[in-house]
Amino acid sequence: MSLQATEGFDWDTAFEREDDRFDYGEVRFVALGMIGGRLHVLAFTEGSHDDAVRAISLRPAEKHEVRFYHGQV
Repeated sequence: MSLQATEGFDWDTAFEREDDRFDYGEVRFVALGMIGGRLHVLAFTEGSHDDAVRAISLRPAEKHEVRFYHGQV
C-alpha cells in the first residue's frame, strides 16, 4: 500500500498511541484510522513542521485490530 494513501487518513476518528515496544531512536506512534471506509494501521513519527507526520508504514487493519478499535471509539 502506498504511503500517499495517508492523505485520506481520518485523524478525527483515529485512535493513536506511542509505540514504545523497541528503542527506535525516535518517538514513534501507531494510529488506527479509517481510509475510504476501511480501517488501517499507520505507523508514524512527528514531522519537521507543525501538525505534520512522517509516515513509516501503512497497512489494512487485521481482525483483532478492528475489534480493538471498535471497543475504543
